[in-house]
Amino acid sequence: ALNGFSHRTDVEISSFSANDFLEELLVFLKRYARLKEIDIATDIPEEHITLSTDPSLLQFLVTRIFFVSLEVQNNIDDSGELLRLSLQEQEHTVNITLGRKNGPHLEIAGLDIDESEQLALDKLHGQITIKHEDGFLGVTLSIPRL
Repeated sequence: ALNGFSHRTDVEISSFSANDFLEELLVFLKRYARLKEIDIATDIPEEHITLSTDPSLLQFLVTRIFFVSLEVQNNIDDSGELLRLSLQEQEHTVNITLGRKNGPHLEIAGLDIDESEQLALDKLHGQITIKHEDGFLGVTLSIPRL
């Protein structure tokens, strides 16, 4: 499984399962979460969602969102809540969300997106939004399926 993860980034554009991509990336991300004593729950559908995009840029952006979410989670003083990662498909868009349910009301005005992150978003034709509804606070990366 990790063999696909290590070689997927060898090409600029490839078709791959977003489900497998996230499961493989989670092997590494969960290690960092454990160091901060934060658990990660996943909501990844069984039916595979195929993406044709740049896997390196996608990995970069998902990892960036993960670390922002981890920092927000780390600053909340109530252990026992989980950081949740979900994958959803809507029409021609794939949404990857990291966040938490039942958390305190936090206001996040926006993310500081640096130049390299903006370039990656532009190349993927993606966008990052903050979702705050029904007790859920999260950051969503939306990219077209192509």
